[in-house]
Amino acid sequence: MALILVLALTALAVWLGLLMGHHGFWRADQVLSPTLRLAQPRTPPQVVAVVPARNEAATIVEAIGSILAQDYAGLAHVVLVDDHSDDQTADKARALDDARLCIVQAPDLATGWAGKMWAVANGVAKARELAPEADYLWLADADIAHGPETLKRLVAQAQDRKAVLVSLMARLNCTGLWERLLIPAFIFFFQKLYPFAQVNDPVANTAAAAGGCMLVKRQALENAGGIDAIRDRIIDDCALAGILKPLGPIWLGLAGADESKSLRPYPDLGDIWSMVARTAFVQLRHSWLLLTGAVLGMLLLYFVPLLSLAAGIGTGSGLLTLAGALGWLCMTFAYLPTVSSYGLKLAPLWAASLPLAGLLYTLMTIDSAIRRGSAWKGRRQGGGNCDPDSDRACLQAAREVVEKAGTSFYWAMRSLEGERRDAMFAIYAFCRAVDDVVDSSSAPDVKRRELAVWRQGIDQLYAGQPLPDDLPLLRALKTPIRRYALKRADFEAIIDGMEMDAGDPIQAPPRETFDLYLDRVACAVGRLSNRVMGAPARIADPLADSLGRALQITNILRDLAEDAGLGRLYLPSQLLAKCRIAETDPARVLAHPNLQVACLILAAEAQSQFTQAAGLMAQTDSRPLRPALAMMAVYRLILERLIDRGWADPAQPLALGKGEKLWAALKGALSAGPANIR
Repeated sequence: MALILVLALTALAVWLGLLMGHHGFWRADQVLSPTLRLAQPRTPPQVVAVVPARNEAATIVEAIGSILAQDYAGLAHVVLVDDHSDDQTADKARALDDARLCIVQAPDLATGWAGKMWAVANGVAKARELAPEADYLWLADADIAHGPETLKRLVAQAQDRKAVLVSLMARLNCTGLWERLLIPAFIFFFQKLYPFAQVNDPVANTAAAAGGCMLVKRQALENAGGIDAIRDRIIDDCALAGILKPLGPIWLGLAGADESKSLRPYPDLGDIWSMVARTAFVQLRHSWLLLTGAVLGMLLLYFVPLLSLAAGIGTGSGLLTLAGALGWLCMTFAYLPTVSSYGLKLAPLWAASLPLAGLLYTLMTIDSAIRRGSAWKGRRQGGGNCDPDSDRACLQAAREVVEKAGTSFYWAMRSLEGERRDAMFAIYAFCRAVDDVVDSSSAPDVKRRELAVWRQGIDQLYAGQPLPDDLPLLRALKTPIRRYALKRADFEAIIDGMEMDAGDPIQAPPRETFDLYLDRVACAVGRLSNRVMGAPARIADPLADSLGRALQITNILRDLAEDAGLGRLYLPSQLLAKCRIAETDPARVLAHPNLQVACLILAAEAQSQFTQAAGLMAQTDSRPLRPALAMMAVYRLILERLIDRGWADPAQPLALGKGEKLWAALKGALSAGPANIR
């Protein structure tokens, strides 16, 4: 009984924490304001609706008809993508006979694409052809009907929030017994997983959306890499939110009764079960460890309070009875706003049924793991002759490069979630590979040829051409480039920076060349990394610039003696002249009595850049930026030790052990937190 009491008190504490924190997810109060009005320019923002459909004959007329009936003058076209339906989906839609309606047939499913995303991508391509200057794309499902004011309200919300994405969680059908038991619970769990207020906070990194009704800023979508960036995603709406939020604010809310509602009934338990089982294990990233944690967490929150209440009554334990009753009361109180939003009669009684709903959803999640498969209207993910084993082998090759490098930042990168972690490993491995080319003992012309091979590989990668079999690290970049819209120019800049070191040794370059070198070998890496980590667009490039400069200047000040041995001297000529150092020969400069002054001036510049980088990260939720924080902490410590040591003898080893660097990296990573500047 002692164990049950501990579990009951733990569950109660968690529920109290959820009620008092977690961004008030349970209030169900994120809705479109009824008082918000559309700005009235001469021409309203142009919108093209894109609707993927597969075997939607039962709902297509009402769904498309509701879009065509929008009270919004800026709706230019409605693109319906018929994805190989074998019913009368296209014919029924065609009977609507509206000049704005364009029906296209999706081509055969391409390699590596999820079915729905393939249909959406073809619809977006057609929308671009029909209205290349459209301001927004309205991505809507073929089984959802929208009130006549919905689009107008979506555009008004986007304008008011300057949002790149506005989406509504459509009101699901909730009339039958199973629907009343499970549909509000589905909404409740989604809000708990993605607190809407946190999603809508522009400085928080949490991103989510509801795929049935999404208004997307067209230019932002293109800047994020288009639908191609999420082509293999099953939970595509949240994936879309994830690539768009770094580019601007997003907003997610619950649809009102007169906005968006689902036309699809779920009369039987099996219908709801299939809906959940399709994506639950995908949400857990196909991880059995995460599945175990999720199941244990669900049982603790939704089953333990009732078990404790029953055990307490049965044994006469007042404390156990009280703990169980309070836990059940807390979850009922938390669930009541969501139940009430559906207008159910006897809402408090339905709210009290959450433990049963929680138990059923737990079983659905387990079943999802057993099925291990996902499909959209019978369309399995991918197609053609993709070779996932080969891609995994390339990602493993990148990981091995990082592990063998012995970098202090391995664990900081390792702390990122799976796909971001793999992307960071791939970027690091690429940088390491091209850097090894330059650091080799080969002749300059050989180095340039090897770098040219990497440059050609980047060209082939972005052109979608076959890649060399002997460069698996290039293949490891394929998915990150698409998923995070990594820019070709940044990879080319890194190679350009390596080429600067591949020829005659750099000696006292002009300041302009020095700055260009910093941008290529450090800032470009930061720009790639920040996109992967999810840094907001407003700080991503400035952060890459300030932190990249600080890190590389620290490297230069640390490696003066080593670089001099290779005939290199990166200290800019203007700085040497300012400190009355007329020499440019590395050995003579390092022996000059004024070297200390020159290095202190450059160290002060690095310190200023570190301070600027820290200020930028304080403006956002820095938890996804833990690798950057870890790196900054270590390099700040290196710079401090360099200043303490001085440059009277640049070859003197720095008194900084690996343990100290690891500890600094850990402290830097743990310093991450929510924004402290609002």
